Amino acid sequence: MTALEQSIDTRTVLEEPFDTEVIVRGNGPAVLFLHSQYGLRWNPYLEALSQRFTVYAPEVAATEGALEKMDDMLDLLTYLSDVVDALGLDRMHVVGHSLGAALAADFAAISPNRVDHLVLLSPLGIWSDQDPVPDLVGEQPTTRAGRLFADPESDDAQAWLAGLMSTDRVYFKAMRAYAHWYWPLPEAGLHKRIHRIKSPTLVVHGDADGLTTARYAETLAGQVRGARVESLAGSSHMLAEAPDKAAAVTVAHLES
Repeated sequence: MTALEQSIDTRTVLEEPFDTEVIVRGNGPAVLFLHSQYGLRWNPYLEALSQRFTVYAPEVAATEGALEKMDDMLDLLTYLSDVVDALGLDRMHVVGHSLGAALAADFAAISPNRVDHLVLLSPLGIWSDQDPVPDLVGEQPTTRAGRLFADPESDDAQAWLAGLMSTDRVYFKAMRAYAHWYWPLPEAGLHKRIHRIKSPTLVVHGDADGLTTARYAETLAGQVRGARVESLAGSSHMLAEAPDKAAAVTVAHLES
């Protein structure tokens, strides 16, 4: 755990259907952040966001007990609504990353009056025959690192690989949790609901993304009225190469 992570406040909400830990940091309007299938870690992007907003980042249903009590996307969305209620958030901005962005879009579609602005970072959530998403769970870690980071030998990529072996197994728990709803395809019916989103929506896509293409991002954004795509040069699916730039375009959208 880094010194930054040691300074983060966490709280536990809900008792039923299970306890959920939520990182809370910052001051200002509320932002609900939904992490990717690679787990919840505080990072420079979230730190930059917390300088202008109060960030609420729950660890989404990553325990065996959670998976035993939830069967489908309706269960997951009901649970997420309970988490938001327990945090006392009536209306908020929502930001999601990768499969967390798919969940964010689904939440905005199911609860359109609760979501102010929506930001989808490197989003998954729809299936495209033209731009199929690679296997999210079956690839070797080194192959996946090459898809997630512009430079698989970078410090960020190597830290991610090391995280796969960490004793807290946060990556494995998160991947197993998301795979419960989104595998073998990163599609859980969002295409049937996405038209209900009425929040101003920004899709952020790194042009060095090895999981999705620019056309995939445009296709997803095209299903949300008024959504626009922001491309970040040299940035990967994890946006690790340009966290400040990703945070800047996020803040500009949320404050627009």
